[in-house]
Amino acid sequence: MGRLDRPAFEELIEARLSETELALLLSLPAIRPEVRSLLIQTQLDACAGEVKLTFYDLGELAGCVALQSKHTEDKELGRRLHRLFRHLVAVMQAASRGELGGSATAPELPCHMPLNGRVPVLCPAQ
Repeated sequence: MGRLDRPAFEELIEARLSETELALLLSLPAIRPEVRSLLIQTQLDACAGEVKLTFYDLGELAGCVALQSKHTEDKELGRRLHRLFRHLVAVMQAASRGELGGSATAPELPCHMPLNGRVPVLCPAQ
């Protein structure tokens, strides 16, 4: 795939987010007001969970989530934020590979139980 096939920063990409993921994103202090209002609208809509953001906005959200996950003292919150970060990155990678269109959604990420049996862990896309 050539450089010209990649999504433009202003192209809308649809990301499917759970209610928990939306709540986590809305709890972050560093999100721009425009993105926050889109997330709130998505949370209130009947089709909750499907939010259309630009590639730039997804990258910004992923950065905010990564920052918060690294600096939180609550380990469980850190794990949930890291999982959300990996999901946002997977959406961005799928879009950059051309697997997502303007109305397509990101593929579900495979999960497995780790050896300790506690927290589901996302496998990296292969």
